[in-house]
Amino acid sequence: MNLAQLHERLRLEIARRIDRGLLTGTVLARQTGLQPSHISNFIHRKRKLSLAAIDRILAAQMLSVEDLLPARHSRAIEARQAPFEDTSDSVPLVSQEIAMNSPGVSMSSSVEMIQLPAGILEHLRPRRAIIRRDWQRFLAVRVTPAQALPMVPVFAAHSIVVIDRHYNRSFPISRRGPASST
Repeated sequence: MNLAQLHERLRLEIARRIDRGLLTGTVLARQTGLQPSHISNFIHRKRKLSLAAIDRILAAQMLSVEDLLPARHSRAIEARQAPFEDTSDSVPLVSQEIAMNSPGVSMSSSVEMIQLPAGILEHLRPRRAIIRRDWQRFLAVRVTPAQALPMVPVFAAHSIVVIDRHYNRSFPISRRGPASST
């Protein structure tokens, strides 16, 4: 990823946070010490940020460059950093809001990694919607008691469910309560 791509990914992440109501340009300006007009120009693609300004925004929003990498790049980095000794697949456990709205999942937004038996996800055929072409395919979420009630006996309260976001299909992983370690 080059600097222009990093700049654009940061702009998209900040715009996404603003759209969701998690952040405002004024708050970001206060956090970084930059002028609100400078933040606005950045968000609306009128101006680029300097490296120092990018660093200030990353620090203020508790982001790293790794968080801005596409999912396939971050998986490649993880594979190079850790030797392949585990024979299981892992899927990030995230909040339901992230699973519904975020194309990729950064390490900071995942609660934990759920270990699955090796190869369990490989036989599933992808059927990707055009608008979700770049979305990370598998995520895990915890089912709330209210959500589980109409789905009993398929899902129990506090089950961890793996979601295939390219095929709109889910798999129950655990039927244990909230103290389960799956």
